[in-house]
Amino acid sequence: MEVNPTLTWLFEKYQENPNASWDISECFNSEISHPSHHIHALGNYLVQKGFVRNPTHLDTGGFTCSITTHGIVQVSDVLNEVKYLILEAAIEQDRFSVMDILDVDPNHLKRAHDYTNYLKRTGIIECIFHKDDILATPTFYGREWYNANKRTYAN
Repeated sequence: MEVNPTLTWLFEKYQENPNASWDISECFNSEISHPSHHIHALGNYLVQKGFVRNPTHLDTGGFTCSITTHGIVQVSDVLNEVKYLILEAAIEQDRFSVMDILDVDPNHLKRAHDYTNYLKRTGIIECIFHKDDILATPTFYGREWYNANKRTYAN
């Protein structure tokens, strides 16, 4: 199964528009035929592993879904980078607006929600969710992680 290439493709699409679902059959080389049962099996596997959400089997043989933060972790280090940026801004600069810290387009609020929910679930930050922004403050564990890792991430 082409799990990592599919997740990488879904992550690229997620960065373009985190609000959409994508047909994973579009990520395959069009010169190679992939039967619909193969696409559906791959989609079902990704759902079982928790790598994607919002699955839909299409009558045309496709399978639409969107990537989860668990799927993102499989193919990108972006969540560690986001963790560092949010903690650095909150601890060193007294900045708490995630939309400002990450310079997220207002149309991509969902991406900021996904990232902060992930960091909240891992115990790194506490959040206050507003209609068009998220305020994040580091937890004790988040401060410990930042102090232990800031040399690794410092420019």
